[in-house]
Amino acid sequence: MRVIVNADDLGLSTEVDRAILQGLDQGWISDMSTIVTGPSFVAARSALAGVAVGLHVDVSEFPPLTRALDKWLPGRPVHWPFGARAALVAEMNAQAERLLETGARISHIDSHQHLHWQPVVLDAVATVAKQHGVRWVRGVGAVPPVGLRRVARAHATGTRLRLAGLWSSDGFGPAARVKVALESGWRVDTVEVMCHPGRDEPVYADELEWLRGDPWARFGGVLYSYEGLA
Repeated sequence: MRVIVNADDLGLSTEVDRAILQGLDQGWISDMSTIVTGPSFVAARSALAGVAVGLHVDVSEFPPLTRALDKWLPGRPVHWPFGARAALVAEMNAQAERLLETGARISHIDSHQHLHWQPVVLDAVATVAKQHGVRWVRGVGAVPPVGLRRVARAHATGTRLRLAGLWSSDGFGPAARVKVALESGWRVDTVEVMCHPGRDEPVYADELEWLRGDPWARFGGVLYSYEGLA
């Protein structure tokens, strides 16, 4: 089983950035996603040169880089309409270029607050991924226990990505959910484990304690990065 422990939100704050980079250096984090619209991104730029990282596209929280989304501001919608697709592509391309300007390589794409689970946002992500030669996009592979609605959404998302010629992991979820599933005997070929170092919430602290314990050998897992998968 190939395991990607991906830390979200580099660029969100100096505390988050420090914790992510420390986890990568210690080896229990194997990949990270960068939010280029985040408050601390400029300070984190120097850590990205020559590094393969994920683009954590943001169309929900921080000020956009382009005027393309002006029509939808203020109060960006929770559910983006299909009429916003061109504006989303333009903004995501600007974010990709800002990341590439640091000297980083984009190994995969995911999204802030998981908005690419929406079809119109996913279509925009797929377009940008193909334009930049990125093959991996965060999937929504269901980690049990899970309801039928989530299973259906995971199947629909995976199908849309495959039709676009893109790849995603077989499973995806936060560390706590993945831990329970693995202990229950669940296995897949490739799983992405999401984590949030540097955050104060107690649930994140519990997850990080488990991840730091190097649990993967017990489940037949080996750490990979997205670039390593490619």
